[in-house]
Amino acid sequence: MVLDSVVPQDSADPLYTASLRRAGRVLRQACQEQTCGFDPAAALAEVVRRYDNGVGVFDLVVIGSIVDPTFTGTGYFPVLNLLRTAAAGDAGPLDQAIAALQGGAGTPPADFSAGLHVATLCADLVHAPWGDSRSPLWTRDAAVTRAVDRLSPGQVWPFEPKTAAGQGIIQGCRHWPPSRPNPRPPHARLTMPVLLLNGDRDLSTPVEWAQEQAARTPRGTLVVLPGMGHSIQGRNPEGDRAVATFLLE
Repeated sequence: MVLDSVVPQDSADPLYTASLRRAGRVLRQACQEQTCGFDPAAALAEVVRRYDNGVGVFDLVVIGSIVDPTFTGTGYFPVLNLLRTAAAGDAGPLDQAIAALQGGAGTPPADFSAGLHVATLCADLVHAPWGDSRSPLWTRDAAVTRAVDRLSPGQVWPFEPKTAAGQGIIQGCRHWPPSRPNPRPPHARLTMPVLLLNGDRDLSTPVEWAQEQAARTPRGTLVVLPGMGHSIQGRNPEGDRAVATFLLE
């Protein structure tokens, strides 16, 4: 089995704390490569607290880690420059980028159904603050509030704990109608040989998730690709070689 951009088999942390926390490290790595001359993690922390836009910034950074893990603006918004400008007092360009991202037309439903995606994601959740997908809607908001209140600032810095409650998994699933959970795996371990691939800049499925799954996979081999974001195969020669070697040998 080859797992590319890994989600743990017992479902991911719906509060996304690993990704929120890792964002600062990922931005600092990209900045160091470019000698950008400022601390983007500190700038992000300043921006989200000054302008109360943590969820929008998180979305911008997560998608940037997928399509442009250099964060320079290569085919995407220049995230590093936007954060520096906003931290210096001009949030206009950052606001425009967030609005453009949120207002995009998106993928046609024939190619990708957002409704099916949310339905599947919510039915897969095991560790949601409110329990699983059978939980009544009226219990969920209070459960989210309790879960966020238990978060320490260090668990999500450079973001704020409230960002964890506003990001897509929680916002999508806290309002999704109660439904039957998806069946749980019949076995606690993957016993076949497994190759786990992850980019160290992936904020959609952060490398901590791959490490968690690798730790419970007896015949697992974890390969972390430096400088890479989400979805390795076909985008990184080293990752493709790892796959070929694993399958052939």
